[in-house]
Amino acid sequence: MSKFGLHQLAILLKNSVCLARTLLAFVMLSMYQGRLLDIGRRKQ
Repeated sequence: MSKFGLHQLAILLKNSVCLARTLLAFVMLSMYQGRLLDIGRRKQ
């Protein structure tokens, strides 16, 4: 494997980790919002 290919792979890995984090944060946020809505409905 060439140095260039390895560099590309490292960038790709970094990007996928970043994407996974963003996705996880989005899922957590939507779950949290859903829970808040659920609590709001119960209070009424």
